[in-house]
Amino acid sequence: MHKTKRYRKQVRNFVFFLTPSIGIYTFFWVVPIIFNFVVSASAWNGMSAFAETKWVGLKNYVKIFTNDTMFPKAFGHNIVFTLITVICIPLISCLLAIAVERFLRHKGIFRTLFFIPAIVPLLAAAILFQWIYSIDGGLLNEALGLIGLKALQRNFLGDSRTALGAVSFISVWKSIPFYMTILISGLQGIPEELEEAAKIDGADGRKVLRYVTLPLLKPILVIVFGLVVIDGFRTFDLIYATTNGGPNYATEIMTTYIYRVGFGDFRMGYATALSSVNIIFVLIITSVYLRISNKSNLE
Repeated sequence: MHKTKRYRKQVRNFVFFLTPSIGIYTFFWVVPIIFNFVVSASAWNGMSAFAETKWVGLKNYVKIFTNDTMFPKAFGHNIVFTLITVICIPLISCLLAIAVERFLRHKGIFRTLFFIPAIVPLLAAAILFQWIYSIDGGLLNEALGLIGLKALQRNFLGDSRTALGAVSFISVWKSIPFYMTILISGLQGIPEELEEAAKIDGADGRKVLRYVTLPLLKPILVIVFGLVVIDGFRTFDLIYATTNGGPNYATEIMTTYIYRVGFGDFRMGYATALSSVNIIFVLIITSVYLRISNKSNLE
């Protein structure tokens, strides 16, 4: 009898402390996702009463894949943008983290210097790079002229051939400090005794890095890759502040296209269908990536 009362008391306490968390999670996460899919099955314009909206079922999703010429362009640009950031950000962040933590003196100074881009406001960074990329006295074009490469001078953000790459570089520049800090934390968690033991066994710096440091840093790198992929498909403010999807939709990605459809064309139902497709694709990519990573870790 005493045990039964004690068990019931533990259950009540468990429910009491867990209920607020479940409620917050449901209200701010589950409900918006459900509402997003509900809206995606409608022709709601975002302005009229939602109760009076016309329901179209899966027609919005069918239209995305059969009758939307902009969707494959925006999706393709998003793939390219994400690939550039996925290749550059983890690699450069890892190299800088290893250099600062293992090879450079005055670590605090270099950590501060490398972290500066992360504290620069996004709008300020957008204005800065608009000047750097400008054809009229921009830093990059002036540098190209000084080294005899005037043929490469152009308005990098205003040229459809270079705009996406130029914006991707800004994202890389802005994101590296954050992920470098994460990797530095990972490096600090690696016991120094393991690296010292490898050196005593005759391993040089490169072998220690390859066979000791990087394998132990792999779980952190997996997280970094996953976060960069997610960031690549939810980036909006950088594109909006620099090119707004231009020129000639050369930098239009999924988030800017969703924004333009929803708040520019007032087709909120179709915009939420696009966002649902974007979310589902990101979930598939991250799930596959995590499964492959877990499988390689087990092997």
